[in-house]
Amino acid sequence: MELAEITFKRLLEYYANILSFDLSYTCVNVKNKSEFGTPKYKKDKQKVDAIIMDPPRSGSTPEFLNSAISLRPRKIIYVSCDPSTLARDLQVLNKVYKIDKITCVDMFCWTEHVETVVNLIRR
Repeated sequence: MELAEITFKRLLEYYANILSFDLSYTCVNVKNKSEFGTPKYKKDKQKVDAIIMDPPRSGSTPEFLNSAISLRPRKIIYVSCDPSTLARDLQVLNKVYKIDKITCVDMFCWTEHVETVVNLIRR
């Protein structure tokens, strides 16, 4: 197992713990973001129960958000380091998902930044 996979597994377990949900997952690395959520991507994949998003400070793209919605996961866990882009992206996701829980995590205590973890469930 590569270091990145171990770190990602621990991160998933951490988010599952703070949001109080059961965790069983298969990690899918989306290499070509333009294919995410398209019929070509969904063709050989199993049903998606949850998506964990951790976009850059600039937030997600409308295309990615709409693709995530098209996969119809039961849950979307959105990790954000910028409240303004989180609010913007939640407006798109709010069409199909509602906020279940929000938790702030101070991962960088020597700075003023916090990570916001939002658990969204399908309406």
